[in-house]
Amino acid sequence: MVEIRVPDEELVRRLGARLVCRACGVTAAPDAPAAGRCGRCGGDLVQRADDRAEVVLERLRVFARDTRPLVEYYRSRSRLREVERCRVTRRGVRGGVAAVAEAGR
Repeated sequence: MVEIRVPDEELVRRLGARLVCRACGVTAAPDAPAAGRCGRCGGDLVQRADDRAEVVLERLRVFARDTRPLVEYYRSRSRLREVERCRVTRRGVRGGVAAVAEAGR
């Protein structure tokens, strides 16, 4: 099992900044201007309802309550690999892939 560890504040920030096109549903590039238009169809970019801070925080609470025991189970059996602060870079992705491969051994 691989646990990708990202601080809650960072997850709230990243998801809160994610924008989607109201017209075609495409997810905008992370550097798209907040008041921008969709690069595909020109539609308005909006925040998804489930990316609001209070919704993300509730999802994190549910994860802690329901999934954390499973993480601890695998940790206690030395079957858990942890990847710190997964970054959206080639290096970060390669590190995550390497951790998954290592966990399978």
